[in-house]
Amino acid sequence: MSLRSSYYLPPQQLRAENLDSPLGLHTRNPQLSWKLRWNERGAAQATVRVVAAASCSALLNRDYLWDSGELRTDATEITYAGATLTSRQRVYWQVQVLDESNRITQWSEVTFFEMGLLTLEDWNSQATWLGNHGITVPLYRLSFHLDQVREDICTARLYSTGIGYYEPRLNGNKLGTQALAPEYTDYDKRIVYNTFDIEKQLCSGENVLGIILAGGYATRYQYGTPVFRAQLEILYHNGQQQLVDTASGPWLVSPGPWRDCDIFNGEWYDARLEQRGWDAPGFIAHEGIWQEVKPSNPCSSTDAPKGELVGTYAQTVEPPK
Repeated sequence: MSLRSSYYLPPQQLRAENLDSPLGLHTRNPQLSWKLRWNERGAAQATVRVVAAASCSALLNRDYLWDSGELRTDATEITYAGATLTSRQRVYWQVQVLDESNRITQWSEVTFFEMGLLTLEDWNSQATWLGNHGITVPLYRLSFHLDQVREDICTARLYSTGIGYYEPRLNGNKLGTQALAPEYTDYDKRIVYNTFDIEKQLCSGENVLGIILAGGYATRYQYGTPVFRAQLEILYHNGQQQLVDTASGPWLVSPGPWRDCDIFNGEWYDARLEQRGWDAPGFIAHEGIWQEVKPSNPCSSTDAPKGELVGTYAQTVEPPK
């Protein structure tokens, strides 16, 4: 298809599982889709070709994980059917289309999707469930340092979730744009985790991971005490991997400014209890307000959530802008 001169505009709005460049997919055969803008009235897709590779350079060199070939179809979606994908793998892909008169579009821009943690074994023992500290809406704070300088980082990911709702923060800023995360599921069967690209938020020296934890559906429907889980992975350009110890930490915990919080009845927020900078480096955690979470505090195997951990599979709720 690429040898013919292009006549139409390239396919646009490429998505995997109906998400834009998603991180943390949990299916090894994601649904890929695109939209078309035609130069003339009445034109329609007749044939499509989708190619996928492990890198942009591999796409350029035609070293494909998958080449669909020219498929006779008017459907603007297709299921990935290439090489078996593994946890954390990123896949780059693009699309080209022909109409009934064999006139061709330009190749679409290259986009990507990234796999999440596909098996339970991908969750390290240093990423246990934490919670159950007798606070309505607790603030959790973990200070850690990079093994190398910020400029040496190749990739950095935070895989995290909470039961019921949680908000992850890093170095004073909220991660992501989602609200009321994770999506509600039957926690005894399935628990959705989020994946964040945190490379740009990290800094040389001290870094601070913060978690705000609320009851949400966990307390409303009696799934148990709210808990959270976080796995923070850093890969450096020289191949060294750093797995931040999010189990023994040590984490610090403190009451937040929420006196009460309920998924249906709203929240009671006391601004006098705010602690500015609690989730940023340099903050002084005063004794009596902050307590250390002991390594013995993680949930026992009998108290830990039973559901399977799955990556994000739908557009998350976002607050109005």
